[in-house]
Amino acid sequence: MNASSVLPAPHQRSWHHAPGTRWATGALVVLLLVALGLVVGGDYGISIDEPAHVQYGQQTLEAYEGRPAAVQPTVDPRQHGPFYSFVAYLGGSWVAGLRRGWILADGMHFMYYLSFVLSTVFLWILLRRYVSTRVAWIITGAYFTQPVLFGHAFINPKDIPFLAFCLGGLSLGMAALPGPSARRSTDSARPEKGRGSAPGAGNRRLGPWPIPRRTTAALIAWTLLAGALTALLLSTDALLASLQGLLTAAYQGQAAPPVNAVFRWLARNAASAPLQAYQVKLAVWVGAIRWPAVAALGSVTLLAWSLPLWRPDPRFRSGWSSYLLVLAAGTTIGLATSVRAVGPLILAPLVFVYALELRKRSIPLVFLLVGSAAAACVATWPYLWQTPIDHFLQALNELSHFPWTGDILFGGRMFDRAAQPWYYIPTLMVLQLTLPVLILGAVGAYALAGRRLVGRRWLEIAAIVVALWLPIAASFRPGSIVYNNFRQFLFTLPALFLLAALGLEQLLRWLGDLRWQGAAAALILLPGMVGIIRLHPYEYIYYNALAGTQGSVYSRFESDYWCTSYRAAAEWVDAHAAPGAVVEVDGAGNLDQILPFTRSDLQVVRLGSARADHPAPTWAIVCDGKGGELDLLPGQPAAMQITRGGAVLGEVKTLTLAP
Repeated sequence: MNASSVLPAPHQRSWHHAPGTRWATGALVVLLLVALGLVVGGDYGISIDEPAHVQYGQQTLEAYEGRPAAVQPTVDPRQHGPFYSFVAYLGGSWVAGLRRGWILADGMHFMYYLSFVLSTVFLWILLRRYVSTRVAWIITGAYFTQPVLFGHAFINPKDIPFLAFCLGGLSLGMAALPGPSARRSTDSARPEKGRGSAPGAGNRRLGPWPIPRRTTAALIAWTLLAGALTALLLSTDALLASLQGLLTAAYQGQAAPPVNAVFRWLARNAASAPLQAYQVKLAVWVGAIRWPAVAALGSVTLLAWSLPLWRPDPRFRSGWSSYLLVLAAGTTIGLATSVRAVGPLILAPLVFVYALELRKRSIPLVFLLVGSAAAACVATWPYLWQTPIDHFLQALNELSHFPWTGDILFGGRMFDRAAQPWYYIPTLMVLQLTLPVLILGAVGAYALAGRRLVGRRWLEIAAIVVALWLPIAASFRPGSIVYNNFRQFLFTLPALFLLAALGLEQLLRWLGDLRWQGAAAALILLPGMVGIIRLHPYEYIYYNALAGTQGSVYSRFESDYWCTSYRAAAEWVDAHAAPGAVVEVDGAGNLDQILPFTRSDLQVVRLGSARADHPAPTWAIVCDGKGGELDLLPGQPAAMQITRGGAVLGEVKTLTLAP
């Protein structure tokens, strides 16, 4: 055979690479994305929600250290868990200290962005289960270059981390099972019954076999020990009294030598700190570990009993690998729940797929998934430490009746809270995502609805889509409180990108020629990249061509609703204001959004609250993300304006003649 006859034509070359090359390429891309965050992370202003979450992170650190909060929580712990506020505060403080010229807010912005990069990795892992490598790369690129996501990635302390950990739970949970292609190839190789196959050949069941006596004895012993420990943990008063007695003895140096040594190592300031301070810390830590420990003991016990019952099967990963991935998925979902209480929604598609694939043998995996999620959530949400179930139900109730007041600009009209039309969320999704993704998503939805997918993967994808889009359907009910466009529903977007991947796979199959496929990839990525460059650093105000021309879009839909333009206005005032000048700020945002960017000699006050015995205000900083409907000080001239895409996001207005 002629060697040239087996070589692909230039336009038919494959995009597939060796696994080592693929992972090296992925690692390089991630490093480049992290470097991008270090370059542009200092360009963004502080959003309205951020100052409260800075203090929430500080207060969570105090809770872990056993110190009572000096002030009331700045964020109601029933509304949001503190997990990523805590992580962003610690990580942001460290990054800001390393990156010259950055303040704490910039460091925290970088930490939010890191969660977005993490979500990009998780999306690629999920897509690779269902589509080819090239399709996964293109759609992941389209995800990363969505202006509304890229903008939120630097300023959103809740919704972007929640998106990342929800997507992580999905991708890791699905990775516990093999891809559909591997399953189909194994099924096709299975001998049919009655055709001379060896006994048991091709058996798909994961049947049990006799457990050795020693193993049974060890399992019984562990179960009794776990039961005793659980009873002790649930007897909080008795456990705390015993531990405090031991602590008192160690503090006085009268405990057993190993206990005294451990106490001296942990409490190095014991000579100057009172015993009561350590008793308070001990009570906090007992409350913190009680329920996670109970969940962990139950999950480990179930795992121990189920592992011997697993028979190796070529259709599935090894038992240990599956359990580790499920443990990681459950932990990630627990962390998502510690950002927003609706995190357990991600459990639904995973439980469905496990039951579909493993039937009764999915029970150990489901228990491990739920147990690890509960343990991670309780461990990272101090509000749940005392009564986890009751407080979690209170958090869900608070989330469904969120106490928000304000006006919403939608379609050129101002709506009161909970009065927006039922199509508010889907309309904004259609208007704020790039058109190629919407078109590909529609093609993928057609393929899914027509069951044009091979094997059972259409059921898996349908489960993911339905689970993620249920909250959107819930927003249709009258009285539903949604605001700030669709930022609270960012976690539902992976369903659309999964459908878009299916649509792109159909398109690339139709195009055939690699050159046409490359042109299609460029057209898919280009709108988002142009939007990011054009609107930086206010990418989250992006609207596509369906919303209308630039001049009319922002008179009908909201723009800088989080007033991140305060930073540019404050920096301008900082450079132009006279020493000791009084600067007024409108009531749309928070003074803490401005103070980090102004000189210490400037007096920054609320609009109209300047004192009579102080100099007259010279400047006023105003922000209006609602199309000019809330235009303040209309008779005062603008000294400068912050504009993007035809929208005026903020202004500095002259109140008196500057000296």
